[in-house]
Amino acid sequence: MRKLLLFLLLFGSFSLAIMIGVHSQERSKSKVPRLTTDDVSGTTHNPTGNNENDTKAVQPSGKDGITSIAFKELFKAGETKVTRINPGSVTDLPTGCTVYNNLAFDVTTEAIASGPHTIVFSVASVQDPNVFAHLRVLSRERNILDPATTTWIDRTVAPPSKSAPDFANKTITGKPDELGQIVVVIFDPQQMDKLPMADLSVQITGSPDPVVQGENTTYTFTVRNSGPQEAPDVVFNGVVDTDMQVVSMASSQGDCRQSEQSDSTVICHIGTLSTDRMVTVTVVTKPRPNLAYSKGKQKYSAMSIVISKARESNYTNNQARIISK
Repeated sequence: MRKLLLFLLLFGSFSLAIMIGVHSQERSKSKVPRLTTDDVSGTTHNPTGNNENDTKAVQPSGKDGITSIAFKELFKAGETKVTRINPGSVTDLPTGCTVYNNLAFDVTTEAIASGPHTIVFSVASVQDPNVFAHLRVLSRERNILDPATTTWIDRTVAPPSKSAPDFANKTITGKPDELGQIVVVIFDPQQMDKLPMADLSVQITGSPDPVVQGENTTYTFTVRNSGPQEAPDVVFNGVVDTDMQVVSMASSQGDCRQSEQSDSTVICHIGTLSTDRMVTVTVVTKPRPNLAYSKGKQKYSAMSIVISKARESNYTNNQARIISK
């Protein structure tokens, strides 16, 4: 649940279509044992050096590209491969973002390692400091609100970290939690003004309270858009207590399903929510049969978060939580 709460807080400074992942502290790194790179046509280049304790250079000095990759923790060595991808195939970037100078890659590894992974890019072609200031490193990762899908997350390392963007040396660093597609984009904040402005909110009620062993408890989530404009692509994420099992779910608009990653999570794709419109999501639950139950002693929680691709005028009401006995 903490991750879901953090997710909402991370939206405010960039875009509703991506999650901001700023890392302000240096972390210990285990080096990648081997690296190979492929260009778009699939030509393989030999890695430089043979010392497995060194991070290998991927892109020759003086050219734009990935210069190094390092894992936070390396448990088993294996080849790491960097493949350039066609920027034209990256069609779902957040509003205001375009791939800079074809810097789009797919990074895979046979190593067993954990993130965040440190990926350093050379952007030697940038001569204008204003252009450099608007570069970001985006990583395609699992969507916290809907783990069956992916989303672009800003993983640019920011000041005061010593790995923050360095115009003098023309380097920019990203720390993605997962390997996969990673791109350097140039971000135009003025494009954000073209997105609609909305005020989504969610409220929860639960009945009966207290919870009765063997009987259903119904949670009703009310999602509203107070405007001033419509909110496109509204997504609702509701999480009930792990001691409760979901019996059924329904939404007055759109469709709902249980998350493949957690049977306590309900995801609803509501679609466009017009100004002053309300949608009701109903989730029926029941205490799990093997639960050691004592009436009035346990506390059961449910929470929800709602987002869209509109700009939000007020993030504080995009989440709600209820605790029942």
